[in-house]
Amino acid sequence: MPNDESQAHSWGTAPASTASVVQPRRLERCGVLVRATRLVVTGLVVGLALAGCASTPGGDGLSGRLVGVDDAGGGDHDLGGGWVVAVPEDRSDDLWSPQGRPDDLAHARVELDESALSALGGARAEVTDSGGFRLDAPAGPALVCWMVPMERDDLMRSRGCHSLDIPADGSLRATWGEGGFFVEAG
Repeated sequence: MPNDESQAHSWGTAPASTASVVQPRRLERCGVLVRATRLVVTGLVVGLALAGCASTPGGDGLSGRLVGVDDAGGGDHDLGGGWVVAVPEDRSDDLWSPQGRPDDLAHARVELDESALSALGGARAEVTDSGGFRLDAPAGPALVCWMVPMERDDLMRSRGCHSLDIPADGSLRATWGEGGFFVEAG
């Protein structure tokens, strides 16, 4: 029959003569690990919260998000890059001359530069890499488009447009997918 010391070792505890020395050290190490784990988890939670806050630029206007819609069931994802622009609806026909307003706004293509957008009374918001934007446009009916850069740095081309009654406050959710561009107030 094993003695008390060998039986204690086989069960994973220290012999009685050293138990008082080993146990506090084990507890001390466990306490350090628990504190370190808490710090890491707290850091991750704070980091994720700050990342979420930083994804939409600060400033005046409506916060928004540009989302890629996967019509094949792969899941939606944030789209980054380009600009979301808004042109007052009563001036939007000037975008399409001489050919006239297209029937399919969701896939409409128009080229525009900053001076033409300004002359139309439009507003432009840069879309961050994570899909966030802040559009400072007056409330009311507008044509909202997602624009991407062209080879010439001063030109942008629409991927699609959508008519929207821009609210005075709230947020915007813009989507791009097989069905084209769509934006709604939230």
